[in-house]
Amino acid sequence: MFGFELTDFDKKVYEEELNEFLPKNIVDVHTHVYTVASKKPRKPGAPIYWPGRVAEDNSVEDITQTYKDLFPNQKVIPVIFGNPGGLLNIANAYCSEKSKEYGYPALFLSHYNDSAEFLEEQVIKGGFQGLKPYLNNCKDGVLGKNAEIYEFLNPEHLKVADKYGWKVILHISRPDRLKDPKNIATLMDIEQKYPNVKLIVAHIGRAYCPEDLGDALEVLAANTKNMMFDFSANTYSYAIEKCIDLMGS
Repeated sequence: MFGFELTDFDKKVYEEELNEFLPKNIVDVHTHVYTVASKKPRKPGAPIYWPGRVAEDNSVEDITQTYKDLFPNQKVIPVIFGNPGGLLNIANAYCSEKSKEYGYPALFLSHYNDSAEFLEEQVIKGGFQGLKPYLNNCKDGVLGKNAEIYEFLNPEHLKVADKYGWKVILHISRPDRLKDPKNIATLMDIEQKYPNVKLIVAHIGRAYCPEDLGDALEVLAANTKNMMFDFSANTYSYAIEKCIDLMGS
């Protein structure tokens, strides 16, 4: 494992604050699992982002054991997908294999350049339930951090996802994140054009502080009805509360 050790304090917090509060069945809807084999070699001087500092690898076996250790009285089912900054073919093959072995739902890491036919074939053959696009895997000539949603979530892919009612977990880009007017407009456009897609906006649109949020949730609540959000890796309590108040749980 990656070094996780349950302390007496962890156990105390679980028993006193979490055990009775948490539901018995939990879906961890945003779970990256990966092996060292799926990681791209790091370029000299390139930054190491926090997930890489937490775990060199994060196998399904490790994450399953961690759930058992942290939440002994709950059943946790993760929705698994690989590291979108890694080798997509290896990452997808690993998730397909482990999804079938453990019965966990899995999403396919897509690249903007994938053909719709290739995507449809791979998702169905691999037993995936939908897509995990990512800003790094965007349209040629576009810088990921500035990419508009349709520059890494290919509209042709959305047509296929709409056909099958697939889930799509969307990590949005651009410096203004959720409050960016283009992001808001595109999220509403996706709901209108592809009503069968089960769209989940990751990390509450990456609204980690007031400057990321604006009135985006109010606008989206008034103009959408199917859109969902996950709050993984988001500790901004106001955004979580606001999302639940406006969108429901």
